[in-house]
Amino acid sequence: VSVDTVTVTGGDHSSEDSAVEFQDAFTVTSVTLDDNVGTATLTINTTNGAQTIADWSGNALLGTIDGATAGEGTLAIKDDDAGAAAQAATFSGNIGGSNSLGTITVGSSTEAGSAVFNGTTSATTITLTAGDAANETGLATFNGNVTATTINIIGGGDGTADATASFATDVSATTIKLDDVTGQGTMKATGSLAQTIAAAIQGATDTDGTLQNSNTAAVVTFTGIIGNGGTNDVGLIALDADTSTKFSSAINTVDLTVGAGSTVNLDGATTVNNDFTVAGSSTIDVAAAVTVKDKLTIADSSVIVVDASLVTAGTTAFTVTSGGTAIADNDDSADVTVKLPSNLTSGTFNLIDDTGNSLTSQL
Repeated sequence: VSVDTVTVTGGDHSSEDSAVEFQDAFTVTSVTLDDNVGTATLTINTTNGAQTIADWSGNALLGTIDGATAGEGTLAIKDDDAGAAAQAATFSGNIGGSNSLGTITVGSSTEAGSAVFNGTTSATTITLTAGDAANETGLATFNGNVTATTINIIGGGDGTADATASFATDVSATTIKLDDVTGQGTMKATGSLAQTIAAAIQGATDTDGTLQNSNTAAVVTFTGIIGNGGTNDVGLIALDADTSTKFSSAINTVDLTVGAGSTVNLDGATTVNNDFTVAGSSTIDVAAAVTVKDKLTIADSSVIVVDASLVTAGTTAFTVTSGGTAIADNDDSADVTVKLPSNLTSGTFNLIDDTGNSLTSQL
């Protein structure tokens, strides 16, 4: 289908909905979704192959999809081929750039879905869901800025049906929820420039989800609270090798892994309910207390930077509890460097408190 404009308008009663589905090539200058009193839904089904939704003239600034007013309309992307990875729908224009959409869904609990958003994306709720059969993954790549109230990333009903949302630029949301069903729910930062993720990020239930930084080009800053203190903690925070990550607020996670050659700033209180593992040649800048409930491992040639605020408050940098053993480079050589702040001119500062357990440390 090639057309200038498409308008989908719901009826004047709550039971009067309007929907249109495209299963093949779709070129359009603009789409408007007007719920009215019912709902207005545009579905892109890639059952017949990958699609690019763009302006017929090739103008990347067009091919837009908007609500009639802010918060209206539903954009649904799916591939209803059973038992297979979805073929991608690629959107060249801005989604919700003039008026945000109400809902964007990619995939569902019974169907795979894959989408690439090359423009900006704005909606009240964005939900990515993997399907219920083998290989029915849910994939979404956002190459422009994303604005939403809630972003849900939901794994599928099969162990191979993972849901992965990749963000290449900034994200502004109230809440991002990661949900491991049988498949995993993963959020990735994948940009090549500095990124800011401004959202509270939580597991749908305690220990759900993976938060991953794969941006090796610039700093990724997470401004919101990660986890929720034992009720909605994230299952894993994985920081790839050679990344730079700044956490401005508190962290609550089951495991925290830092790849080799990485830099991490922990500006808020951090609680790791299992293991905190730092690969070699990394820098950990600690500005608030870190509690590790199993094992702390910091490998060769790494650096611990102690912020002046810890000394001022008299706060222990790392506390390891619940029978764990704190390990700072366990190869009998002094390969981990500790940089202390200039305000530590006398007295005692506690770097690691292993609460009476065996401490093996070469600093």
